[in-house]
Amino acid sequence: MGNVIVIKLGGTSCEALEPHFFNEINKLQKAGKKIIIVHGGGQSITKWMEKLEIQVEIENGLRMTNEAALAITKMVLIGEVQPHLLQQFAEHQVKAIGLNAAMNHLLVARQIQEGKLGFVGEIQKVNTEILVDSLQQGYLPIVAPLGLDEAGQWLNINADETASKIAEAMEAEELILMTEVLGVKEEGNVLKSLNATELVAFIESGVVSGGMIPKLKCAQYALKKGVKQVRVTLRLDYLGTKMVQEGSL
Repeated sequence: MGNVIVIKLGGTSCEALEPHFFNEINKLQKAGKKIIIVHGGGQSITKWMEKLEIQVEIENGLRMTNEAALAITKMVLIGEVQPHLLQQFAEHQVKAIGLNAAMNHLLVARQIQEGKLGFVGEIQKVNTEILVDSLQQGYLPIVAPLGLDEAGQWLNINADETASKIAEAMEAEELILMTEVLGVKEEGNVLKSLNATELVAFIESGVVSGGMIPKLKCAQYALKKGVKQVRVTLRLDYLGTKMVQEGSL
């Protein structure tokens, strides 16, 4: 449908969005951009798991998700984080709607690593109809990173991956990955831009580590699938690190 921007909000960002964020959303919408938000919630999930004395295990950036962890993940994402976001958007007069995988089979997924991580999945298909309908009616969709497999089993999905798959399916012009750092750093300095080749080299060389690796892999995926630009940034009004398709810088 054109002019689509997908924004992924990290768990920390979700807790208290500042006025400048909504100012930027307002500017984008006035410029004709259609915004879709994917939210995380990892810190809140961890808090509730610790409170309920359920062991927290993370492997390669992915949360081991047994039945108890999955129940908490669903409760937090759909019952706590998403309503809190919707309330913040309403307070800033932004017309938003909360969406999850159960709505018109929005996010179809499958279990990964033969179930070694429990109920952790990857997205196989994004049914864009409900996203398009919501945008055409003037709503800003806010999507929880959960999927359903063909048997109706809920699966925990990485939020960066969810955002990149939605950006691909909606043929987004930009994917913005908001995080707790200013951007991608090399020797302590934030890089203003990376092209696709440099991005691959960064991932393979080990210059980046930890949670930045899956972000860059999602950025790489999105660029390969036609998204024109990906940004990793702390604030929506700050450029951060811009990543583009080959030859686009």
